[in-house]
Amino acid sequence: MARYILLPLSISIFILFLNACAGSSDISLTAETVDNDSTITEQAPPNTALQTLPVDRLQPWETENRSGSLISVDSDFTAGRDYFSSTPSGVSKNGEAARLASSGTDSVYAIWRIPLNGSQPGTVSADVNLLANEGGGSSSFYLAVSNYATGRWEWHGPFTDSHVRISLAQQIANGGMFLSSAQNTFVCILTSRGGSLDVVDIGLDAYDMADSTAPQVPTGLTATPVQGGLELRWLAVDNVDLAGYRIYHSGHSFVNPASVGVQRQDMLEGSTRCLLPAGAGARFVRISALDHSGNESAASELVSASPLPGTPLEIKVGTDLISGLRNVPAMLSASGASEYDFDTNGDGVFDVTGNTSGKVQIDTSTTGVIRPRVRARDASGTAIALGSVSLIISGNTRPVAHATINPQTGPAPLTCTLLGWASDEEENGVDFTYAWDFDGDGLFEDDTNELVIFDHVFSIPGFINVGFRVEDSEGLYDIANATVYVTQPLAGPNDSPIADLLLSATHGDEGMLVNLDASGSADPDGTIEEYLWDFNGDGAWDSFGSSSRISHHFNDCGVFAVTVGVVDERGGMGMATASLRVNETFSLPSAWPGYGQNNRNTGRSQFTGPQSTVVAWTFPAGDSAFSSPVIGIDGSIIFGSYDGKLYSVNNDGAELWSISLGASVSSAAIGHDGTIYAGCLDDQLYALYPEGGIKWSYFTGGDISAPPCVGPDGTIYFGSSSNFLYALNPDGTLKWSYDCGEILIDAPALGRDGTVYVKTTTTLHAVNPDGSLQWTFLGGLLGCSPSIGSDGTIYFSGYLDNKLYAINPDGSLQWAYDNGDDLYGSTGIAADGTIYVTAKENKLLAISPDGNLDWDFTTASNILPGDPVIGADGVIYCTLMGGLLAVNPDGSQKFYRNQGHLFFNRAAIAADGTLFCGGQNFLFAFRNVVTL
Repeated sequence: MARYILLPLSISIFILFLNACAGSSDISLTAETVDNDSTITEQAPPNTALQTLPVDRLQPWETENRSGSLISVDSDFTAGRDYFSSTPSGVSKNGEAARLASSGTDSVYAIWRIPLNGSQPGTVSADVNLLANEGGGSSSFYLAVSNYATGRWEWHGPFTDSHVRISLAQQIANGGMFLSSAQNTFVCILTSRGGSLDVVDIGLDAYDMADSTAPQVPTGLTATPVQGGLELRWLAVDNVDLAGYRIYHSGHSFVNPASVGVQRQDMLEGSTRCLLPAGAGARFVRISALDHSGNESAASELVSASPLPGTPLEIKVGTDLISGLRNVPAMLSASGASEYDFDTNGDGVFDVTGNTSGKVQIDTSTTGVIRPRVRARDASGTAIALGSVSLIISGNTRPVAHATINPQTGPAPLTCTLLGWASDEEENGVDFTYAWDFDGDGLFEDDTNELVIFDHVFSIPGFINVGFRVEDSEGLYDIANATVYVTQPLAGPNDSPIADLLLSATHGDEGMLVNLDASGSADPDGTIEEYLWDFNGDGAWDSFGSSSRISHHFNDCGVFAVTVGVVDERGGMGMATASLRVNETFSLPSAWPGYGQNNRNTGRSQFTGPQSTVVAWTFPAGDSAFSSPVIGIDGSIIFGSYDGKLYSVNNDGAELWSISLGASVSSAAIGHDGTIYAGCLDDQLYALYPEGGIKWSYFTGGDISAPPCVGPDGTIYFGSSSNFLYALNPDGTLKWSYDCGEILIDAPALGRDGTVYVKTTTTLHAVNPDGSLQWTFLGGLLGCSPSIGSDGTIYFSGYLDNKLYAINPDGSLQWAYDNGDDLYGSTGIAADGTIYVTAKENKLLAISPDGNLDWDFTTASNILPGDPVIGADGVIYCTLMGGLLAVNPDGSQKFYRNQGHLFFNRAAIAADGTLFCGGQNFLFAFRNVVTL
């Protein structure tokens, strides 16, 4: 989940940690800043490839009269992923954004080619979300625009802002020419020294030479004192070519903004609200409006105020989405303040006010770049924070381009077959047009509207990033790259080098940085000259160079065969691979919001559990507390009891509230807005407010002992003894129901594509997001909750048939491990893919992802169906008939706590490492032993 931290610096800074597979990013950024001036440097940051401007010409699909590059008919920007060219490594597509990740002292850049139909750009804007750099600090970036009048890049920066808009009007008035001979503007964004960022979009607005009319003077300016500065607000200027505003401020009264001592700060983003950091004493402020042609209005009326003592508020803000289609579910969250106002669609109006939960749905009903905003304040109302996030909403799906080259490497001249293909998620039988870029310069060749290019000859040795472009009938396009490495012509007999590859980590979460080391490679009769790197095992080289070591951020989930190719001085080649598992990082409302911790039911926490334990406290329930506890958005522990009550308990063991629901209560689940969903043996699913009141209930006609599961769009999935799997909307209305033919007593699991997996007595069902059946798999006796691995494999235990099943996403059997004795309950999946399941004869089993037994551990007490829980350090926790067991990832015992108490069902791990589990009449809190 994305998290932004607003820091109390001279400029307000957001630090965003955005984790999601396929459209998410970890970001640190400056937002809502009023200091958006750029520094123009005389030359590029060190990178010899950027000393000249790109050579340009019309592309095969272009004409002399054409409009700008669009992602959809409703937008006027270029998506970050549509870069024209880039460094050979360090640049990848992240949803509609481009991710730039540098390593060490290396520079990484991408260049965008943007048509403007003959008009020069008056302003250049960029939405750039900054990740933490390799050292954990803030990243920065430079932005450059192609000035063909001087033949050089015009550099601006460095920036630590998320929304940057630069005016080029003055340079154009002085003779600047920012268009190529083919009437395109090139924009470059560069980061270095371990910096990392997501470029969401690049926007250009046209300069009008004939326009000399200044915008209207801003009105309604107010300055409200807040801690550490002033909150400025004014009325929006209604000019279609408005570029933004300029803020003038001083410690004394002034009439002329050009007076000595008056500071100028541009705020070209277009917002009408900002925080002006200031020290003690009165501050005098005027603002003006600017348009894209450089015309500036007169200054507004003068206002003044004195900041309040104190520092600006520090908050965290987050979103779980960086791009998606219209009306895609997206959640904006904030924490660290007492109250929040939300502008859910970025139109400048806070349509949700006085929110105390810190969570709200983003309005994604319009296409384009939207910047939903938040205004936060403390309990006194005197400390505030402002911020926004950026995401792209599209009106249609792009086609998806794919390309391969065969052979992929060999000595010059190398004859290859180039194969491209395309798919579109929304259309069948759509007409596509194609184009190939043979030399990787970003300019596609004429007369290459073909899927297959036979016998293309690469004559010049080197690494070539061949491009394949596919465009659909609506003008939406995608570009795939396939790499070919052409070596020097062979000279005499040669022994191929022997490749060796080591990874600094073999498993981890999305966004992980892995060091790849091929220094152990050797050539028996020569030297290794080149190292080629395929990061995802798709057969295409992603990077090359003379260094035997490289670092790479892995942003996609799955299991990858990372490959290195080593090439000697005579063109001989050897290859080595190493397996890497990258797990999905979930957007969760709390540390443990559901039965399986996340929608995949992995039972794995992002926090480390207790290492050696004592009972910190117990909470008495009116009857057995055998449901699995979950953790609310406020950190409270929520659990159901056989006494018919749902309890909410503070982290210190004090009761916050309890509510009678009429019959035994099953395990609960927490929605992103804090709503608590819990089933009951009175045949109803209840939705409760975080404070404990009932929102609504839904009657099923059958007992609900199965824990519910909440989807990313707020849909609640759960089963009932009525044999139906239900999907409810967040307001409690039925979305759909599916008849499984057998009772459901366990939690469903959600696949990345929205498929719902649920196990009945004899059958695993895969149900489409619309409630239709996708497939069934007959296997296993008695129910359990399925779990889903990072590669999409579905795991479940057969209980009475003694087998652990691994099912492919298409419903076919991958493998089945026969234990020869009963298996208990659901599985847990470790970060390295190991599957843990408990079994008869007091055993905990560790099964490798290929279906083999790694180890088993025999406990000192009977294991009941208390499904395994896994800490961030890999330690496995099991609740037993008499206590709590912790086992190390190597199968050795970490500790055993004999509590003399019957525990049942899965435990939960809180953010502070406390482990909670229910038992006979009590909820137990286990914490580390404190050594004095």
